[in-house]
Amino acid sequence: MEGKAETMIRRDARNSGWWGTIILITALSGFYVLTGYAVREKRADAGEWLDPDNFARISRNLCQRHEFSEIPGRPTVSRGPAYPGALALPCLATGGDPVRFAPVVNGICHMATLGILCLHPLLWRRRVRHLALLFVGLDPLLLNYAGRTYLEPMLILTVGATIIGIDRLARIPNASNMAILGVAWGLSLLVKPILLYLGLFLVPCMFLFRRRCTKYSLGASLLALVIIAPWSIRNMGVAGQFIPVSSGSWEIVLKGDTFSEAIFKKDGIIALEEMAMDRLSEIDRQYGIQDLPEENREPYYRK
Repeated sequence: MEGKAETMIRRDARNSGWWGTIILITALSGFYVLTGYAVREKRADAGEWLDPDNFARISRNLCQRHEFSEIPGRPTVSRGPAYPGALALPCLATGGDPVRFAPVVNGICHMATLGILCLHPLLWRRRVRHLALLFVGLDPLLLNYAGRTYLEPMLILTVGATIIGIDRLARIPNASNMAILGVAWGLSLLVKPILLYLGLFLVPCMFLFRRRCTKYSLGASLLALVIIAPWSIRNMGVAGQFIPVSSGSWEIVLKGDTFSEAIFKKDGIIALEEMAMDRLSEIDRQYGIQDLPEENREPYYRK
């Protein structure tokens, strides 16, 4: 039954106006980039607001000094390499300030995200596809990232590609889909390692519900680890500790856990932030993480 439904969707997709989809994606992406530059011009004097997480600093040092650091001469392990590296590429080519290229880099990621949405069979029908593209393309939260050095547009792209990869592997278990999932997953980890423990759930779930996919999901997990391995080795040399990708990611998890646990107990966002910082300080003392230099800590939680 599932095969017949997919065949019908494929047949419908042949006459679904893909040129219209390409035009829509291009228009939405152009609007996204223009929004980013409009925001930049309006807040051009607000350097900290445009670069809240210091990605432009890292990209600037990467471009000018060929070192991955916020402070020259002091390499950092607080961030994954993918987003600062993407910002540094146009800087290397033109010599411009990386923060100026954020709308373009984010816009390319946004365009690619809209593109991969169309890969799922549920969106092969024109009306459904165009409606989904409009919802995602004009999402106010995503537009908020457009002009600032936030890694979220790249993270949304790579996590979306990972989800598409899981779906493809579950439907058609083969080596090529295994490679697609492994590469997408590995790249998402280099952006921000929020999917680091996905393998602990993916492999058992595939074994239980799609047994033919078990070996391929295990292979995708290993491929993702191989992709991040060079950066893990680099971090070991810099910090003397095993840090798979970056040191700051788990602190954001702690913040989310604090918010969800105490959202009805604390009065306002400031109280929740203070509670998260107190919990972080306690865990730092317990595990000795406070020994890391300040630049290797999540900027928002530096004291």
